[in-house]
Amino acid sequence: MSKSRKKKETMPISSAGLITYYEEDISKVKVNPALVILLSILFISMIILLNAGIIRI
Repeated sequence: MSKSRKKKETMPISSAGLITYYEEDISKVKVNPALVILLSILFISMIILLNAGIIRI
């Protein structure tokens, strides 16, 4: 082979143009979905109460 020839790069084999990537979930923060909903409801309630003038800071 001469130096002018480059190796042809190969792409991953896929079916119908779909490629599957296997990645692990390496997130360090795990949050329960129920906790997120609860905190969102509390936050929205605080904003409503502050706007209504019921709570003063």
